[in-house]
Amino acid sequence: SLDVVSALLSVWPDGVKQKNDSGQIPLYSSKSFEVTLLLVNAWLGDKENRQSSALIPLKEDQLTLQTEDQQMLFYYYLHSLYNEKLNNPSPEEVMRFFIRFELWNGVAFVLDKHPTIVKTMDLD
Repeated sequence: SLDVVSALLSVWPDGVKQKNDSGQIPLYSSKSFEVTLLLVNAWLGDKENRQSSALIPLKEDQLTLQTEDQQMLFYYYLHSLYNEKLNNPSPEEVMRFFIRFELWNGVAFVLDKHPTIVKTMDLD
């Protein structure tokens, strides 16, 4: 449940990186979008996980995503921050998505990667 995962992450934030016997991190088994948000927020809270090499454990073909919002989070918004493809959503769009779901470490990631966004979104 959301409360259990939240409590576990509050006492053991590195638990988000721990692999099970199959070598998978907790994001692989999240069935709830709310739990996924908690896990992604914790994942992005570690600045080392904001590097492109950290995305390898979050490969599309290895995640079981239940909702359209989960799919948008991983395949569209999160992946866009790790690559520079022309068809990516704008940093402003990614920021709005993260703000909408209170994914604050995702917001920090966007700000770190695109510091000028503060001016374009009138956030200063």
